[in-house]
Amino acid sequence: MIGFILSVCVFGLAAKTGIPSLLYGCSFLAGFFLSPCLTIGIELACEVAFPVGESYANGIIQMTGNVTGIVLTLYLPMILDGT
Repeated sequence: MIGFILSVCVFGLAAKTGIPSLLYGCSFLAGFFLSPCLTIGIELACEVAFPVGESYANGIIQMTGNVTGIVLTLYLPMILDGT
């Protein structure tokens, strides 16, 4: 978790400078350190949403992650350009 927090902080600083290779590297490290937390999050969602089936809880988590990725992919160039 510490690696994820550090990579996000460096990503914020790199967004101000606009160095693409640093942004890509920080994005890679954030995904690398956050991937192990995915299984814990899916298990927790299945436990919290007990009457609902596991496939529904997992589907909602995956859909939310995909929508967030699409939104960030579309709006990240505008954020970097400052518009």
